Amino acid sequence: QHITGIASVFRRTYKLGAQQEAAVKNAIRQAFSDMGVDPSGTVPYDSDKTFPDLARVGGILEHDNPSAYNRLDPLFTLGLFKERYCNVSFASMVNRSAVIDLSQIPSDPLKNALAELIILSAHSFYNSQAHCGALRQVFAVDEAHRILNADFLERFALECRAYGVSLFLSSQYPSHFPPAISACMATKIIHGNDQDNIRVREIASLLGCNGRDAEIANLGMFEAMFSNKHFQNKKLRTVTYPIYL
Repeated sequence: QHITGIASVFRRTYKLGAQQEAAVKNAIRQAFSDMGVDPSGTVPYDSDKTFPDLARVGGILEHDNPSAYNRLDPLFTLGLFKERYCNVSFASMVNRSAVIDLSQIPSDPLKNALAELIILSAHSFYNSQAHCGALRQVFAVDEAHRILNADFLERFALECRAYGVSLFLSSQYPSHFPPAISACMATKIIHGNDQDNIRVREIASLLGCNGRDAEIANLGMFEAMFSNKHFQNKKLRTVTYPIYL
């Protein structure tokens, strides 16, 4: 399931064909097999086992399917995956405060692929944990348009609360959010998009506050519409931290 998810990320972000996607799956399976990990079925976790990284997958793919390798070239040639981190577990990252900065990555498809891989890995990790009745972590994604069309994001948004995880998604325009994802968000905070009629109508439709177009169009700096089950479409003023000081 995880291998299929990884391959689907590359198919979508790099527009791989069916044969190229199959080649990626086979390369990942081969990388696992080379490390002594059976890629089929469910494998009990062993902390002493070493798992392959995508650099190893790239080496296999370059030999077996140069066409697929060339399509994914930036993924393998920027030195993103370093062998010394192979034994660092995903749990060690999500169980502390961490910021993953993709701003220096030179290509949008690569940024999108890495962002989706992080969400895919988080979903798989949380699904292996016991349910939790209290909020214990926040998973925040800025520039969320990079992941909003991922096949697995809706399931992640639906299921994350069961594991004590709150999901924050931030993007520039309300139209970035598919209806199914928007419906999963318990709270919405939407700033104005100036007086662009199309954007205003999108905000009104998303919040279900049709008839308040003028109020939405006139939202000023640090003003937003706030909506959840406790407060339906209330106008509020927000203040950023430096301004507060």
